[in-house]
Amino acid sequence: MEQRVNIKFCFKLGKTVMETHDMLVKVYGVEAVSKKCVFEWFKRFRDGKKVVKDEPRSGRPPTSTTPDNIERVQRMLADDRRLSLRMIAEDLKMSLDSVSNIIHENLQKRKICARFVPHKLSDEQKQHRMETSGDFIDRIPQFLETIVTGDELWCYQYDPETKRQSMEWCSLSFPPPKKCRLTKFRIKTLLIAFFDSKGLIHHEFVPAGTTVKVESYEHLAGSAPVCTRVVNGNCSMTTPVCTLPST
Repeated sequence: MEQRVNIKFCFKLGKTVMETHDMLVKVYGVEAVSKKCVFEWFKRFRDGKKVVKDEPRSGRPPTSTTPDNIERVQRMLADDRRLSLRMIAEDLKMSLDSVSNIIHENLQKRKICARFVPHKLSDEQKQHRMETSGDFIDRIPQFLETIVTGDELWCYQYDPETKRQSMEWCSLSFPPPKKCRLTKFRIKTLLIAFFDSKGLIHHEFVPAGTTVKVESYEHLAGSAPVCTRVVNGNCSMTTPVCTLPST
């Protein structure tokens, strides 16, 4: 725009096209407009054009980004948020660029991966856990440091869905979705673990074919000294009896 104003100024002074272009090269260097551009603007000024702005152009009318197509894409994503751009484009007979523009620009959505979590809790369960933990901490000083607890966990062979397979279209302000590891297979083993406030203190995989009951924990007192606090510390442990499958 600045060079156009200078071209008009030189035209008013009676300069030629060559003189005007040489002056622009001295001032702007490699960024100066070409001789052809200077000639075109001289011709416009001779024809009576006074402004240096481009005249408004209608341009190519939109053929795909229409309210109807936007609504159709929105309905498809509402039915299945895991659809790919190619699947939507093939179903609606539209180009990939048009579908991408509708989803990102008009619908303001992005495709993000789900975040793995052990399991989901309701708001009531979260509130109950927080209140119970607060009561224990208030009643007993250094309460967490006095606890040694144990747990059993079946360890399955998983075939989890990949993060790319879990991608969904979501609004920009929508939090990432969550997914649980629920796909389990026959191959499994039992893990017994003990831990305190500082972390894991002992763990052991139970051999296949072993029957797990209360007596199964007695040998842990000898193999893990810290676990003596659980077995001999007046802490009764009720463990369901189960037999691990043989491999």
